[in-house]
Parts: sequence; structure tokens; C-alpha cells
Amino acid sequence: MKLTAICVLILGLAFSCAHSQSLDDGARIADSLLTRFPRLRVAVLSGTAYARPGGVDVEGALSPNPSVGFLLPAKEWSALTRVQQLSLLLYVEDRVQFVRSNPDLFALTPITARLHEREVENIRAIKDGAWFIGTAMSYSDDPEGNLYLDRKIIVGDAAWPTCESPNAIRASQFRKR
Repeated sequence: MKLTAICVLILGLAFSCAHSQSLDDGARIADSLLTRFPRLRVAVLSGTAYARPGGVDVEGALSPNPSVGFLLPAKEWSALTRVQQLSLLLYVEDRVQFVRSNPDLFALTPITARLHEREVENIRAIKDGAWFIGTAMSYSDDPEGNLYLDRKIIVGDAAWPTCESPNAIRASQFRKR
């Protein structure tokens, strides 16, 4: 009985360390992408640039179902190994808590606007699985070279019902592959 309990404890610690390592790897991958592609740190709305702390952004902050997104060039996603893709998935999933805890960093409406408080409340209420990883593209007529969402690749389960990207993969399905 005691041996079984010890084995379960050891296996639990091993899984916890492996998960943490993957999350750490995901953070390193994200940081590397943000260093190589600094425009990933900027979101543009109506011609105004906003910082994307940690490379993440909030999509639909004024809607009832906002989600946290991370963009990267399609070639970079394709170049990642499966393990690296899963690590980046863990990183983006983990950023949801950071976004919820710091809604003012992600709210884009002016603090004096009537909708600002609603936007902040929606960001605080983002669901755990409401996130996505998407590919970025730039428009040839954008002199700044800003990057915009091209398509969603992986979508967290809570954001899946509102996903309109036909080739996106639900996160729970991606993990099983």
C-alpha cells in the first residue's frame, strides 16, 4: 500500500515537472519569436498601435466571449516540432490567467470611454480555455509592416464554439494527435 502511494507521488511529480518544463519551453519559444519578429509585440486597431504584453492580445474584448490570441508567421509554426507546438500551446493557455489579472494592459478603449469598464470586465471574465494560436500576415499597403490575424490554427476548447476558421483544430483534439 505504501509502495503504491510512493509510486503515485513520484509519477505525479514527474508529470508536474514535465508539464512545467514544457511551459518553460513554450515561454522560451514565444520569447524567441518575439525577439526575431518584433512586430508580433504590436496590435493595430483603427490605425493605432498597441503593445501586446508577452505577445498575446485579446480578441473580441467587447463581446461576451473574448479570447486570448498569439500570432506567429505560418513558416515559423510549420518549422516547430510537435513538442515545440505543444509547448507553445501551454504557454498561450497559461497567458489567459495573466491577461485576466491585468485587464488594463489589454483594454483598448480609452479609459474615459463609456465602454471601457465593460471591456475590462469582459477581459477579467475570459474563460480558461478561451485562447488561440494563429498565423500572422502583413498587408503590402501597410508601411509599418504590422501583422494581422490570417487564420487560427489551434483554438482552446472554450473559444471553439465561436471559431470561424474552417481549418482550425480544437485544442483537445490537437493534444490527442
